Amino acid sequence: VSVLYWGGGGGGAMDQLNASEMLNESIARGLPYAELPPQMKRVVTHRDYEARLLNHSLVNQWPYERCATWDVRKVLSEKDYYIKMMQMCRERYLMYPYKFDLQILNHVKVMPFTHYRTILSDMIRAEKSYDALPNFTAVDCLRLTGIGRNQYINLMNKVRAKKMFKSKTTSLPPAMTRDVVVEPWWNMIITASSEKIYKECNTDEIELLTAMRGYDDLSTVPSEAASNQSAFAKFASSAASQFGVAHRRPLGKEVDENTVVECIACTLNRAAVHSLYRKGFLYPTIHIDDDDTIVVPPLHNFVMNRTLGDPFEKLLYDILVSIDERTTVRQLSKVLEKDIEDVRNAVAIYCRLGMAYKKQCSGLIKSLIDDGRLDHSWTGHIEKYFDNANGAGTQVSKEEEGVGWKRIAFLFDSELTAYLMMGNLGVMKEHAVTLFEAGKMTDEMLNLLVEQLAPVTSEGKEGEVKKYFDHAVALREVLTGLRHNPTLNIEGCDGKLDLVKSESLNSLDPQTKMRVLDKNYACVFSMSPLSCPLSTKGCMRNYFGDPITLVASPWFRLFTACEMGIGMEMLILRRGVHLRALPSCLSREAGVMSIEMYTWTLDAHPVVLHTSSALLRINEELQWQPVMLIPHERKGRGFEVLSLPFPHGEAPSEEEEEEREEGSEGGEEEKPEEEHSDPALSDLANFLNPEKAEKKEEVAAAQQPVREQMRGLGLEEMKDFLMRRFTEQFGLQCSVGHVKMLVERRKVNTTGVKERKAELYRVRNAEFHSIKERFKRKQHPNPFIHEEEEKLEREGAVPAVQVPQSPVVVSDDVVGVVPQVLCFGMPVFNPKLTSDVLAQINSFHLLTQEKMNRHTINMQKLTMRFINFVDTLIIGGRPLIQDTSIDKSPFCSKRQTSVPFPAQSLYFDGSSLRPWKIE
Repeated sequence: VSVLYWGGGGGGAMDQLNASEMLNESIARGLPYAELPPQMKRVVTHRDYEARLLNHSLVNQWPYERCATWDVRKVLSEKDYYIKMMQMCRERYLMYPYKFDLQILNHVKVMPFTHYRTILSDMIRAEKSYDALPNFTAVDCLRLTGIGRNQYINLMNKVRAKKMFKSKTTSLPPAMTRDVVVEPWWNMIITASSEKIYKECNTDEIELLTAMRGYDDLSTVPSEAASNQSAFAKFASSAASQFGVAHRRPLGKEVDENTVVECIACTLNRAAVHSLYRKGFLYPTIHIDDDDTIVVPPLHNFVMNRTLGDPFEKLLYDILVSIDERTTVRQLSKVLEKDIEDVRNAVAIYCRLGMAYKKQCSGLIKSLIDDGRLDHSWTGHIEKYFDNANGAGTQVSKEEEGVGWKRIAFLFDSELTAYLMMGNLGVMKEHAVTLFEAGKMTDEMLNLLVEQLAPVTSEGKEGEVKKYFDHAVALREVLTGLRHNPTLNIEGCDGKLDLVKSESLNSLDPQTKMRVLDKNYACVFSMSPLSCPLSTKGCMRNYFGDPITLVASPWFRLFTACEMGIGMEMLILRRGVHLRALPSCLSREAGVMSIEMYTWTLDAHPVVLHTSSALLRINEELQWQPVMLIPHERKGRGFEVLSLPFPHGEAPSEEEEEEREEGSEGGEEEKPEEEHSDPALSDLANFLNPEKAEKKEEVAAAQQPVREQMRGLGLEEMKDFLMRRFTEQFGLQCSVGHVKMLVERRKVNTTGVKERKAELYRVRNAEFHSIKERFKRKQHPNPFIHEEEEKLEREGAVPAVQVPQSPVVVSDDVVGVVPQVLCFGMPVFNPKLTSDVLAQINSFHLLTQEKMNRHTINMQKLTMRFINFVDTLIIGGRPLIQDTSIDKSPFCSKRQTSVPFPAQSLYFDGSSLRPWKIE
């Protein structure tokens, strides 16, 4: 007996909330009304509770046997239950409930084709868009009816023109499309009575059905069986062994004494099987065992409409991102913590839709060939299973063998798939759909992807098209560089690579997500930038990406600038601030022409605002969340964006690494000697020990501001100085990523707007006076001057009036180099940068267990420093100064619930951080 805790006391709205939560929990557990606590029975009536419980069971597609303890079973039979389930599926445009196919065929007698034909009829009558169909429903509907998006639009136009549905005529297909496919390893059962068989089947089909039922002739079928409406069950008997009877299983409560005979499709005539399937006389059943492994090839004819969000659809997507050829159904059930029966049903649906196939089916077909039971009509349709299922059959888990089999994972986001789709790469569309919908592409399918990406080049492309091709080329570099890397030395890793979509991983429960990653992957690389960061509770081991989710927020940009002591000028305005004018540091008087605005969200893309119209937009955003403002363009200055990879420099030798390890693990640090108060003694000590004097000078120089240390350096020296400082400050010796820097140069030969207007006025004024003079000369002609002017006009020597251009010439005079942002992961927007990062990975031997352990430790230290930095500035933390105007409201808005808000406005002047007050 289940007992629920029920707290007493008058809690008002809180008690009502707890009651609602406990009621939903009881419904999810399927508790009968009699087992509810007395307090809860006063909240909900018996009739209302049973109605909610019934609706929950229909939505989650529970079997009728699970309803056996309900009082509703007294008034709702098994037949009525499945009739209601089919009505709900029809109203909500859900997929045919294949896991109850035999019960529905027995009680409701609705085939999948009839179900989808009815749904399409309802949609056409209601003039619904094709996008109303959920994704998997649309895929199955296209498979059986042949009606996709274009066919539906044409059909809708015909119906609107002829008003077909006002009459009894309809142009929907009366039978399944001829393109429907029956796989050779499926099992077939009979779903037709003898009367229909005699009327609508030819001789070959009648012979096939007769042999399946175990009778030599249909005339010997008992008359009472032929007249029974569930004849497909009543006719079941022991089939001939030559037709490959797989096994038998019960067909519902009403026919417990009977069983359904299932024959393997490839033991029957292929043409007759497909013909009977299209007529509805045969029905395929797909059996998935607990030890089966599944192969998911690139998706064909997948319809991208919409997601419904129901539990079974979520399970289908969770399986797509978690399954691979090495994981059995039993292991997958444990990883997802789902009932194994639900997992088997979901995998069977993937096989039915043509999105996957059983890897062990090649062993089954081979055994049928050896026994001589394979029908000759299937000879040319089974080769693909032997080509795609190498090593099929009963597979022993490599975990049991003690052999390492983990892989490398590369995380991507939906933006990368969008670039592959929009890049006008015809061969990439199928792979892009697979990456977007399945959320995963295993190493076995990457050979074809790399082969199709080989001829792609971004040379000669411009604008947005170049960006699409750059991403495709960079992805090719990542695949070829990380797969089977020669420097790989990770215990338990086979060097293979899987592509995994970050949004699909984040859709899993946090514990499930970590189990999937720990079970399958030795290390994980993330693309950079990643629009959907991997959400984890802490710093993940062997992860080359953002250490924590908060790194993708504006906080990390501010943290890196403060730690480096140099960065872009930033102004952080807390939520609720209202500006009457732009701050002086961002005004046109300071030379700022435009501003970058970052909202306080994860991976927020900057919005560039002109200073003349920025105030209104900034105040609008400040009503909901804080913003970060950075000067984007300054008068008389030009910027060049550079991306430099890390690790920086050349890989150290083994001796240098050993010395560095001994220095880091060594004993006590040398204590600095006290300074002599007497200058004469200090000079004498420096004279006697010049090495210590030089060391003191280096320490003193390092304590100077960063901009002072960079004074007088050239461009290459400044870049090298900043990268070395990044490496030391953030521990990037074993990490992967790049640093974006801005090289600021002076603009020369530029003309401002006022100067352009003045020049235009001067030219037009000169032309006006020229016309006026020519008019006067015509009034008082001078033949010699008039002839000379006409000659100049004919030769084109008189220039036309044109608006003077504003040439922008950037000089080689470098004003400075400023770091912009630190990015972790593999860049995929620049092929050259991607190649440089891969070269550094190989040069520094980062794919070794030792370097990965060191990388994990460095990221954990960096994470703790970053969290401590944010804690001092957020609401509820330790603010820099006591300010009565500090925002005391909750730190998260309704728009974003994962990025803490700053307690007060802050200003980073390029070298240090200080509070900022409204001017």
